Amino acid sequence: MTSSKETFIQNYSSLRVLFVFDEVRQLMGDVTGNRKLANNKETPFINLRRATRWLPSKSGIFFALLDTTSRIANLASPAKLDPSARVAGDGRKLFPPLYHFGYLDVNLKPVYGLKLEEAFNPEILFRYGRPLWSSLIDRDSMERIRKLAASKLVGGGNRFIELWNNKYTKSMHQLEALSILRSRFPFYVCRSDISSELIAGYLSWCLFISEDRWLVNSTMPSEAVIAEAGACWMSKPKILDELLEHLIKAVTSGCIDAGQGGEISAQILAILARDKVALRINTPLEDDIIPFMSSPIFLKEFLRDLLNSSIVDGLAKRSSNLSKKTKLTDIIECGKIAFTHFVYVDRIPNIAEMLMLFSRGAAICCRRGQPGSDLIVIVLLPNENNQYLLQEQYITYLLIQVKNYHNRAKDPEYKSSATTKLSTAFTGLDQVPRHLYLSMYMGFGGKMAWHEFPEPEIAVKAQANMNDYLVRGPKYNLKIQELRSSNLSPADIETIRRHRQISFAILGFDAELYPCVFQENSQHDRQKSHKLQGLKDSATSKSKRLARIWGGNGKKQFTTELNPETTRIVSYIYRLLQSFPDPVSFHSEELEKKLVRNMATPMYLDALSVNDDAAIHDNFIEAIIENDDDD
Repeated sequence: MTSSKETFIQNYSSLRVLFVFDEVRQLMGDVTGNRKLANNKETPFINLRRATRWLPSKSGIFFALLDTTSRIANLASPAKLDPSARVAGDGRKLFPPLYHFGYLDVNLKPVYGLKLEEAFNPEILFRYGRPLWSSLIDRDSMERIRKLAASKLVGGGNRFIELWNNKYTKSMHQLEALSILRSRFPFYVCRSDISSELIAGYLSWCLFISEDRWLVNSTMPSEAVIAEAGACWMSKPKILDELLEHLIKAVTSGCIDAGQGGEISAQILAILARDKVALRINTPLEDDIIPFMSSPIFLKEFLRDLLNSSIVDGLAKRSSNLSKKTKLTDIIECGKIAFTHFVYVDRIPNIAEMLMLFSRGAAICCRRGQPGSDLIVIVLLPNENNQYLLQEQYITYLLIQVKNYHNRAKDPEYKSSATTKLSTAFTGLDQVPRHLYLSMYMGFGGKMAWHEFPEPEIAVKAQANMNDYLVRGPKYNLKIQELRSSNLSPADIETIRRHRQISFAILGFDAELYPCVFQENSQHDRQKSHKLQGLKDSATSKSKRLARIWGGNGKKQFTTELNPETTRIVSYIYRLLQSFPDPVSFHSEELEKKLVRNMATPMYLDALSVNDDAAIHDNFIEAIIENDDDD
């Protein structure tokens, strides 16, 4: 397939000769794809194209050029920059590039009805994605396949060995960082040149090339082995540090569109917590020192690494009480999750699609403007025999809504936003929920950090008059099929919803609320208790404002001073929450910053108060002249 409906060969019977050139980068000037040789002569690739131009259009001869690592722009540069366009005579238009390949997930094995541990065996899990991985399973070890994926994420070669063994002196390149991050987070790369590079050497897939070949759109497909490799990279503290730094720079520069700052921050916190559990349970992958990062984990363990233990204890108590009252499975105690990466969806999936996403280790990033939930973590419950089977009737959810207001943690309709508007019915998942489920409201703004268990406001009088014993009765313990066919009133249905939703709110941001930011210095530290007492003001405060935000209500006496790695992670999350495309960030001199603010008025409102624009400009020119004189 191509980017258009054009068919390459209209009549296959007229085809006489098909030339296929593989590894076309060998016809380029060098590995970077330069079109000029060292002696300034044109490359064999340009000469080949010019030679084929003289073939008659109906000669029955067709040429196909193949490569896996060359940039698309090398083989099909933008038309206005194409050096072979200077032709004598009519010439021929270049056919659109071939980039649509329908072979994702072609070698899957059926997983429906399998036990959870069977479905997440690497020999089954690593089959998701391109056929390369499944073709290696029968003849290679799982450890080697994972290392191959990790190698390809950073371009392979000696660079992989340096990074993998933590023996590198040159900082991580932007492409390496974006490739690793993209294996777990579904952000959009805005720059076409970077998209082209990621396609050429970093496992990304091409989705679209414009007719003039200026615009190249790419993605990283949902592949379990790639997400597993990305988790291995992120388990290295030094690598994680550089990844977050590059992510902030990419968001700030407008190089990528990661969505709202709060949502990408919430995804990072969830991934950090999930990885910490995987490292602690230490499921081996053959002889590799890094454990199997995709192993399913209990929801309760995940929440204990994500949130303060007092929050999880409160959730466990509420889940236990509701479970006894409704005779439904305790989601906190029994639920399991298995996500290793987030995927973007254009609509709310149905229950069968939820099961499919769960089986490939994916959590959901909802489309922009989606009512209710921003993120969805899929949870699997056990059956009556305490077995975890991949079947739709055992699927439930952790729904997450993210707010990132500048000066407050709650939105004006906080009560309803954290409860009724964060329900399966409002989100569009299920009008009558099958199981208990969690609704998590994350409000990152404000000067204080705390948590709550909000209750919905009862608007229907009939609901207010219902007693709890009704919920315990047979009327509310119907199976899901019976519920949908029974004649329940709207008030009855609303009561059922209320008694299956466990709502909680995490407000503000500090390390006490989110212990997943805590970074251990050694394997010994990983085996110790990692409950975080708090963040000492002097350990991280770069300004009074940061101290107010991280220090909770300002009255707590923090006793634990964090190591530098943890301090940096907290700083990165805070910076990411406030990141947006900001041209001022590229300038280090204060004079340059003032000039850029003035040029971008009214984007920077403080520039409106600057009256002497000419003086700023003159000072800037004088500074340039002085620098030239010094040189």
